[in-house]
Amino acid sequence: MPSTAHTLSKSAIAKVGKGYDLIANIYDGAVRVVFGQSLAQLQHDAIERLNKAAHISIIGGGSGTILRQLMDKDAAQHYAYIEASMRMLDKAKARLTSHETLRVDFTATIPEDLTTDIIILPFVLDCYPSEEVKAMLTACSTHLRAGGKLLVIDFNLDKDHGFQGSWYHRAFIRLLYGFFRITGGSRTTSLPPVFSLANDLFGKGIPIASRYQQWILASVYQAESKKLQAA
Repeated sequence: MPSTAHTLSKSAIAKVGKGYDLIANIYDGAVRVVFGQSLAQLQHDAIERLNKAAHISIIGGGSGTILRQLMDKDAAQHYAYIEASMRMLDKAKARLTSHETLRVDFTATIPEDLTTDIIILPFVLDCYPSEEVKAMLTACSTHLRAGGKLLVIDFNLDKDHGFQGSWYHRAFIRLLYGFFRITGGSRTTSLPPVFSLANDLFGKGIPIASRYQQWILASVYQAESKKLQAA
């Protein structure tokens, strides 16, 4: 990953990956118990808004639900699937046919020579404190082709980004981070303002899907913006 003002080290990413190794076997089931099909449908709705691309990169895609959705849509000719948890990576591979795996480069870290049309960050920025979120977003900006797009899918507690939820949404987030403190699946103890941080670098994003009164949000950012060119 390219160096930034605040470095997000490979060891930091690997630590989060090991935390997700511990819960890989229960993760999908736990998500379904809590959210039903809402998160999968949100991802599907967001993907449907994307134009077909030559290359799409997914960073932190977990067990591969989103990769399967992209394949079903035939959203790109080729993919990079970047996931720090080796067990999650294996689960993602298992969702594909042998022919489909030929279209995907599976890796635990972002290749330094990666050039891509679309980067998707599904529920990954919330694992890091704000300075490391900035570092990851800055790294993403260097890998996007001119005119490329960044799709951020994550939790949102910011009223400036449409959050209209209640105390129980905030309480759930506190419980979530309490759980990840035990497993080591997060480097932060609170939700960073991921959409505000993306706005700061890429310019104002376009919300394309949401759930639970904008508590969970998907926004698209364009690589060509005055803020990005000046970064």
